[in-house]
Amino acid sequence: MLAAVRSELGADGLQVIWYNAPGDGVVLFAAGIEHADLSDWVGMSDLAIKLAEFPATGSRVREGACPRGCLMTLAIPLSEGIVTVTGMFLRANEAARRASTQTLLRLESFLRPFLELWAVTRASSAHHAGLAAAIDHCDVATLILDRRGGVIFANSACEAMLRSKDGIAVRGGKLCGSTLSDTLRVQAAIEHVLGSPDAGQARPIVAMRRAKRRPLMATIMPAFTAEDEIRAEVVVAYLFDPEQDLTVLVEPACRYYGLSTSETRLTCRLAAGDSLAEAAVSLGVREQTARSCLKQIFLKTETNRQAELVSLMVKSAVRVTGVGKVQVF
Repeated sequence: MLAAVRSELGADGLQVIWYNAPGDGVVLFAAGIEHADLSDWVGMSDLAIKLAEFPATGSRVREGACPRGCLMTLAIPLSEGIVTVTGMFLRANEAARRASTQTLLRLESFLRPFLELWAVTRASSAHHAGLAAAIDHCDVATLILDRRGGVIFANSACEAMLRSKDGIAVRGGKLCGSTLSDTLRVQAAIEHVLGSPDAGQARPIVAMRRAKRRPLMATIMPAFTAEDEIRAEVVVAYLFDPEQDLTVLVEPACRYYGLSTSETRLTCRLAAGDSLAEAAVSLGVREQTARSCLKQIFLKTETNRQAELVSLMVKSAVRVTGVGKVQVF
């Protein structure tokens, strides 16, 4: 379409740039470079930047010069930023420049809806990418499923769980349990959520049995609210592993509270359910040494009992992927 705009203008070169902020441009279209040298394109960009920064002053069309001809730029303010359309004319007299100005103004009504749609689509894509990243950074295994149990999206934590092939799997594009009964219960939970008249009360939990470990807990949630007039035929499933290694979650919290390496190791063992004596054996130290270390941990975390310490660590757990790279500022 923009190539047709260049033809309609009779321009030797055409450059279309979108500015979300002054000086921060994204080239959407550039043609005619075979007729231009670098200084021509620099001149086009400079003129576009000036007009994008001051779109309301004077005419929406501004004329400029390049080493071998003239430039004409039209600024089109959008709901999301400003688009500049710059034509380069190597041979243009006064009459031709006036005609080009009128053509640019006439084309504005044709270009604006197209560019508005592009800007809205771009913003929507950025929002969707941000939401996908937010879900992917969460360490809770998360899936988006359709009515048949088909997997629409799985975050990195869920993909890691799927790779273990213990309790859940994807077969034929659908979420399945290790047994047929588990798969059927997941499907029944999805139907219950989608068919519930009150989306706020539909929160079924399904146990996904595993071979030698405790079952995974799958919570099925609606992807809509009770106020939504149009309900999406999708649900969100959160998977929890009751035997998850808490060390990776507790270590960043230990760094936050300023615990030393030995204090962190002891805290992680206690958070995993060890008694002080069991933790001492696991760490290869005497129980009295572990007890002295625990006193320092109590002091730094402002806790007084082992149960209080474990509760604090669990509540302070950093629930994002890649927590090993978390830095305390």
